[in-house]
Amino acid sequence: MSVTTRSEDKAATATAAPAVSYVVAAIHTARPRQWLKNLLVFAVPMASGMALDYGLLQIMAGTFAAFTLAAAACYSVNDVMDVEQDRDHPSKCRRPVAAGLFPVGAALFTAAMEAALAFVVAYAVAGWELVGVVAGYLALQFGYSIWLKQIAVVDIVAVALGFVLRTIAGAVAVGLAVTSWFLIVAFFGALFVVTGKRHAEHISPRSANRKRRTVLDEYVLPFYSHVMTLSSAVALVTYCIWAFQREFRPDFWLVASIFPFGTALLRYSLIVMSGDGEAPEEVLLRDQAMLVLGAVWLVMAMIGLHAN
Repeated sequence: MSVTTRSEDKAATATAAPAVSYVVAAIHTARPRQWLKNLLVFAVPMASGMALDYGLLQIMAGTFAAFTLAAAACYSVNDVMDVEQDRDHPSKCRRPVAAGLFPVGAALFTAAMEAALAFVVAYAVAGWELVGVVAGYLALQFGYSIWLKQIAVVDIVAVALGFVLRTIAGAVAVGLAVTSWFLIVAFFGALFVVTGKRHAEHISPRSANRKRRTVLDEYVLPFYSHVMTLSSAVALVTYCIWAFQREFRPDFWLVASIFPFGTALLRYSLIVMSGDGEAPEEVLLRDQAMLVLGAVWLVMAMIGLHAN
């Protein structure tokens, strides 16, 4: 009897081990550090001065969850599409799919489940309108993984539009309109960050010794500087216009927030041009000056938005 029990225990353990490892691999593939991007769903409600409404906070939290699931599905598909390139990359080779810890079939099945859950959560939170935005985001990101990332300029625009869709999702979820100025700030701010990431990938000293995105060969270094200058300038100017054209009257604190916002753009430009920026989320969390500027900007903006 005891021998049979031990055999059954071993079999159960052997069966459970892959399941647990797949769950860990799925979480790793979902890129928890990247979840910061999904905080953009809070942007429009915060800009409308409604961030302290408990009911809206619940809706925004649900929208955040829906986009986290949708993004996780996109990362799984992207890792499957990029598996050969990732295996030749010094850090991406540790991704579960590239490392062989997460089979392609399991990754695609997980992506399908995550996408389905994203739709379920979106519908529960805000109905079919939010489902439509999530569907648009998934279509854009799957199109990017399969085809769009191979086309120069289109690739960076597609990624930037992903940020804009997160912003729109937050507005749709709580039934708010998005001003054209706000959308322009979101798009060109995202384009600024995405271009910096491409620049860092292009000049990385490791890129000459490994496979890299073939689309990078179509870019020339001056182009990155041009796009970053253009996008940061448009983002700053439109942010100024938005800050001065409030519904009632310009608020001192909101107008003052222009200065940390502009300084943060300049600081990030310096970081990127110095060779960093391949992982924007790490730069934002690691650089103390960026953290301080972000905190100062957020406090000023919140005071200004809730002052009226």
